Amino acid sequence: MTIIDDLIFLLEKNTKEISIPKIKRITIGMLFILIELENGISGLAFNKIEKDFHKHVKDAGNLTSRSIFDLVEKARFDEDVEKSIGIAAINAISQLILTQNNYSLKTDLDIVDFMEFKSTETCGMIGNIAPLVQRIVQKVKKLTVIEDNPKRWDVPAGVKIFKHHEDLKNINKLIITGSAILYKSFDSIIKNNSSLEKVAIVGPTMGTLPEPFFQRGIHAIGGMKILNPEKVHQIIMQAGGTPQFSKYCEKYLIINSHSKNYSPST
Repeated sequence: MTIIDDLIFLLEKNTKEISIPKIKRITIGMLFILIELENGISGLAFNKIEKDFHKHVKDAGNLTSRSIFDLVEKARFDEDVEKSIGIAAINAISQLILTQNNYSLKTDLDIVDFMEFKSTETCGMIGNIAPLVQRIVQKVKKLTVIEDNPKRWDVPAGVKIFKHHEDLKNINKLIITGSAILYKSFDSIIKNNSSLEKVAIVGPTMGTLPEPFFQRGIHAIGGMKILNPEKVHQIIMQAGGTPQFSKYCEKYLIINSHSKNYSPST
């Protein structure tokens, strides 16, 4: 079973006895996809359109009348935009469950602090979140970033950037961006790096339930709870991204209870 399979199974299990609001709105922008439920709870996904940008969404015009679980099934697709819609649907239902089941969402703990990077360490990052790269490279000996299109990025001194995750070698800790879930290699990336000292998956699109990741050795996941879906909708429709909509969201971490305890230095 893949992580997507496990997530869908878990969503179905957790929603058997709860009422899921209907879909209010689906926003498909250049960079992100937003699915908002009628109660305002929303799910976000990266809009990966590089491979088949010329293809149409098969049921465009009728998406909001579909069951949210019909859209969840799109996460199993190979087509980029269809899969992104499925991930946004998974995140929307996950956010509903996280709220109703009172998951422990740590809003006062930063991912860089949780990872406890050291100046002697060689660390990795899959996906380039530029503000994180800038902070991490100041704390570690060396940072390797894996990015699908490495030539388009300028990275700070001390950072090496490659295209293939096989170039991650001899690292101590790893941060994976939430958008990596869209790639077929996602499961193998997690499997191959689960024995590292700390592995976390973070980003605005990491809004899923944590259990399938924790079962595979991930130490923490970090996402964003959307507080003002109307503003986020407007920004996505105008080709905006995280720098513009993050102020209308709340960052959080969910820590694996079997992870090494976080112990901030005093």
